[in-house]
Amino acid sequence: MNQPHERMTITDIKLLRLRVIEELGDIEPAWDLGGRMNFQIGGGAVVEIHTSAGITGIGPAVDPQFLPRLKEL
Repeated sequence: MNQPHERMTITDIKLLRLRVIEELGDIEPAWDLGGRMNFQIGGGAVVEIHTSAGITGIGPAVDPQFLPRLKEL
């Protein structure tokens, strides 16, 4: 007999900030004369999601203010 499956839930979400390895400086982009763009190696962030099924995944970063709401999903 088939057992009903328990719904998987999010148990934790963490925003993991990635280390900046090197600052490369800034340039004036061809599409924004007079503007400046900063370039670096590394940096940014990813989201690590843990579930009640023991599954852990990663995804693109989100604004930290949304993390509490995402944990409710």
